Amino acid sequence: MSASISVLNIRTCAAALALATLAGCTTVTVQPGAEGTQTTVNGAPATRAPVVEASLRSDGTPVAAPAPVAPVVAPAPPPAAPAILSGFHLQAGTFSNQTNAEGVAANIRSKTPQFASLVHVQPRGDLWRVVIGPFGTDAERMQAAGTIRSAIGSEVVNAAP
Repeated sequence: MSASISVLNIRTCAAALALATLAGCTTVTVQPGAEGTQTTVNGAPATRAPVVEASLRSDGTPVAAPAPVAPVVAPAPPPAAPAILSGFHLQAGTFSNQTNAEGVAANIRSKTPQFASLVHVQPRGDLWRVVIGPFGTDAERMQAAGTIRSAIGSEVVNAAP
């Protein structure tokens, strides 16, 4: 499709091009005339649809704006572990990447299912810690440390609060 347009002003040109596109025509001409501008499509006078302000009714009264729609926000997941540790805990590692920390936590859960509910990934500043606990006593924590160390092949240490 080709369109030859004599540009009178940007607004008129844009309207004429839109008419040409909708009509599927090959030639649109915009010319100044005694009564304003004259637009022809394929040599015939073009008809224009009335321009209506979207925020006004045809009688000129304002249209009430629709009520704003609240964005859908997914609820934040609950924290995996308390921000400050209380009680006896073990730490299996500190990571700069949450995905890596989650991988280590999943490994511990799968190899020591008796402690699965006690394994948490916890943010600490811009790092992620894998903590296990709380245990009722220091003796329980030490026994769990030996079991986890044997199962995963890595050292676990006492966690600082």
